[in-house]
Parts: sequence; structure tokens; C-alpha cells
Amino acid sequence: MAVFKQLGGGNYTVEPFEVNYSHSFAWTSGSTSLSGSGFSINLANEPPTGYPVSTTQSLGGVTDGGFYSYPLFNSVKKYFYVGEASASANNVYGFYPSGSMFVWNVGSNYSGEGIKPDTFKIELGGSPSLNIQDDGTGKLKLNKTGSVVGNISYSHGVAAVQRNITASLNSFMSEDGISFFNTIVGAEYDDETTIDHTANTSVTAGMLVTGTGIPAGATVASVTDNDTFELSVATTGGSKTGQTLKLASIITTTFQSIVNIYEHTALCKVEPSEYNVTLNPTSFSTVDTLLSLTGASYEDDPTITHATNANVKVGMWVVGTGIPVGATVASVTSNTVFELSVATTGGSKTGQTLTLEGLGVGHYSNRIDSGSALPFITTIGLYNDFNELLVVGKLSKPITRMKYSDQTFVIKFDE
Repeated sequence: MAVFKQLGGGNYTVEPFEVNYSHSFAWTSGSTSLSGSGFSINLANEPPTGYPVSTTQSLGGVTDGGFYSYPLFNSVKKYFYVGEASASANNVYGFYPSGSMFVWNVGSNYSGEGIKPDTFKIELGGSPSLNIQDDGTGKLKLNKTGSVVGNISYSHGVAAVQRNITASLNSFMSEDGISFFNTIVGAEYDDETTIDHTANTSVTAGMLVTGTGIPAGATVASVTDNDTFELSVATTGGSKTGQTLKLASIITTTFQSIVNIYEHTALCKVEPSEYNVTLNPTSFSTVDTLLSLTGASYEDDPTITHATNANVKVGMWVVGTGIPVGATVASVTSNTVFELSVATTGGSKTGQTLTLEGLGVGHYSNRIDSGSALPFITTIGLYNDFNELLVVGKLSKPITRMKYSDQTFVIKFDE
């Protein structure tokens, strides 16, 4: 059977709790390839002084994430650095973008309701000693405790890191920010995998290598020492000396997202007087009743007076002299008067005996009190004010309805 009851105040609560999910994305510096959609690293350059000066002026090119470079730079600077004009000592952010910067854009499908503070980290592939981390207050620092090289807005999923345009030849990630690529000079090779070059301590295995005679997709296979490394494939084009090669590293970004899950708790309390009968049709029975009513008087109208009888019910069929066929009790005025559904006929009648036939009095057999049957609770549904079913709770096994005791069912679900 299905029965309904209001939960009542205090019996329904909602408690939020935070869960975190770890993410990791790898990007090759200097490239436009990035694993994962909804996440991008964009190179945003500062527009010229006075920009824009016309409606046809360049927008600075399109970034990897599909943004225009100049508007992106201005948007980040004006939105996230309100009230600041430079990277002065009293700048609350500890950083102010200038010249060029990298902008991390983390979509809500990855950031959820925000990036968890103290979890955002940018690492240089092959060199775990070099990284940029947030300090939990929105500042991005070299190795977490060093110089501030950028900022992160946790709630927006946006991070900005200074691009080090003037980085030294062997500096990819430093207190001045991130350089676009690493450059080595004085390189020598001759159709082989061995590359000799001027000393550089930032060459690490896995870096992409580009330059004259360097096959596409070649990477640093291993580093012999500060001035020699092995290429993943042999060079081509014969002997090369005094070459300048560009090395791109894998930048890995890791962070944890914040997602609030809401736990709903409903207390469904059943009182002893509730839900203790059955509505099963097999327990319903009807009994036809015949009632003999004496001393009846009437005269061509619906009003019937009779000897005292408390068993007259609305809807009973009435049979007797002067009573039209099909007449029923329309209403009961008192134990001695009722109204017929139609007027009587044949003039004045007194001392009449009328027969009233019941329509079939229905009742449910009380098998609960007799102990021959007990209801079981198997399913609990929660409805809103519009009687729409929202949640269905299935019990692991039917629970016997206790006849003389309260029973409380706790329904919990998350969204």
C-alpha cells in the first residue's frame, strides 16, 4: 500500500562536504599541443602603448586556448590586479604582469567550484628541483618559497606566470618566470646522435630538440655531462659546427579541484497509530443490509417522518406504498426524519412500514489486531510540495511494522 505523511520541521537536513580530485596536464613548451580539453596554457603579450588606437589594429594573434593575445593580457591585468599599477613592494599580489606572460585557463569541468589552495604546481620535466607552486594565498613562487613569479585565482581557475623573455641561455624556469624555450649554443654534430655544445646545466632527458640537421620530433635521449648529450635519432646533413639549438621541455601542471557534495538526511518517523492497516482489496468486504422502518408518515412530498431509528443512511433504497421506484434517502435530518430523493405519491400516508435496503456497507477486515497479518515496510519515497517523487529508498529487506512502537527510518542521499 502507499501512504503519505509530512516530514515536519527538523526532520530534513542538508549538509555540504568538500571532496577533492587530483588533475595532471602535460604541455610541451613552445608548442600548441596540450593534453585534455577545457584546459589551456596561453602566451599573452602586452599590447603596444595606447592600444587600441583603431578598430583594425592587430589583436596580437590567437593563443593555444583560442583567445586573442592582447585582449587576454589586458583582461587578466585589469580584472585580477585591480588597484595595482606595478610590482612595487606594497603590491598585495607580490607580482604585476608586464611584457609577456603565460595564462593557465582551467575550465570548470576540471576546477569544479575552484582549485584547492596549496595544490597548484608547475614542474619542469626531467628536473624535479625546479617548480612553481602556489603558497596557499594566491601567490605562485619558485619552489614554493622563493620569488613570486605569478598569481592564481582559485575560484576562477586562472593562473598567470611571468614569461622570462630575457632568460639566460641555460635558464628555463627561474625567479624571473618561465622562458619560452631553452637555447644551447656552440653545438657540433656530424650525422650521429652525439651533440657537443657550450656548457649548459638545464639540458634534461625528454626535451624536444630543433635546429639545422635535427630530425623532426627528436628529443634528448640522455645527458652525458654539461656539454654533451645524446639525441634520440642521428642528425642529418653532414658536419655542423657552431649551431644554435632550441630545446623545449615538458611542463606538467598538477592541482586538486574542489567539489561540494550535499548530503541530504530525512528522518521518517512512524507513530504507533499510523500505517497499521492494510488497503489490500482482498481484505475489503461488503454486507447488504435490510432495515424495516415503522410509523412512517408522508404526503406527496420528500419529507418522511418515522419512529426513532438511528440506522437510516444516505443512499439507501426506499420501498413502500406511495414511494416511487428507485427512490433513495437523499439526506438524514434526524433519527425520526429524512428526505427522500423524490416526492411521494398517492396522497397522505400514515403508520406506514418502509423497507430500506443498504447499498453494500464496506469495511476492511482487521487482521492486524487479530494477528493474522502484519504490514511490512519495503520502500520509502520522498516527495516535494507538488507531490512529485524525488527520491526512492529501498530497504535491504522488508521491515515489520511495529504495532505499539515508534519506528524511525533514516534516508540519506547525495547530490
